[in-house]
Amino acid sequence: MTKQKRRSKAEWQHLIKQQARSGLNGVAFCEQHGLSRKSFYRHRKILAGKAVDMQPDQFIKVQSKSTQVMPVQPVAVLHYRNSRLQIPVGCEPVWLAELIKALT
Repeated sequence: MTKQKRRSKAEWQHLIKQQARSGLNGVAFCEQHGLSRKSFYRHRKILAGKAVDMQPDQFIKVQSKSTQVMPVQPVAVLHYRNSRLQIPVGCEPVWLAELIKALT
């Protein structure tokens, strides 16, 4: 395995601009220029400002938003061969009878 060359921020910026102008996707560009895909994508993300530079002992404070609980409506599940039908428990028996008659 060959050791990869360390590149400066300016070199990565140049390579990323070159890739954008080349019309090649990232994988093809990296193969053509002998670049590590992992390094290329990591530096592209960093230079685009999408990477978070954190030390291992740092944490991001997360605040949860209150969520409304959706009421769960009980259902009856009918299985027949490869079919599955969920019917609300409160449905009208006449409607269910007509449905079953229509399906048979």
